[in-house]
Amino acid sequence: MNRIEAISRLKIFNENVETLDTYSLTRSKQNSVTISAKKGGPVNVIRRGPDEESISAAVLLARCLIQNNDTSIGTLARIYGDKSLPISQRHRGEFQFLRDGLNNYLDTVTPFQYNLVKYTNRDILNIFTYGQYAHKKGNHREIHQRWRRIIPLYRLVQSNYIEILQILIGVATGISKINQLVIRTLETAPQERSILIKHK
Repeated sequence: MNRIEAISRLKIFNENVETLDTYSLTRSKQNSVTISAKKGGPVNVIRRGPDEESISAAVLLARCLIQNNDTSIGTLARIYGDKSLPISQRHRGEFQFLRDGLNNYLDTVTPFQYNLVKYTNRDILNIFTYGQYAHKKGNHREIHQRWRRIIPLYRLVQSNYIEILQILIGVATGISKINQLVIRTLETAPQERSILIKHK
């Protein structure tokens, strides 16, 4: 990847993260579910935290971080792995540390089960993102609709989804800080020049 293209992608990533940081979902400190019931009475479920509008707004931009596009974390991994770019080993290592930590978190199995199937944080991220807020089709949509019929389960998993989004955005914010330093290096480091030798 050439230097100009790398700088452009890093800047767009940072712009997306800067926008996400202004959303109420990112700034919300409240995210909890209370389930109560009296003997013989109905089950009451109360969720406190970001509303549907806040979640939806954040998801539409946050999915750019995980999708296969020009400014996802996966694409940034190719930039940081490109040995032809003047990126220090320190910055490469810091980026990889954050990315590995995020992937390990997403691949962690949650306590939630449905029909004896265990789900990871990544599963929940995809099921809600692509089953409720984006695309709304396929297997993700079907599973999401099933969960939604069981209100206590749904609210608990939804609360977990919000936490996953907040952690994803938090990691992206950390990456954006590394990007700022890398952008400065890419913009100021001298270009290597090839010398053409003419043979007489």
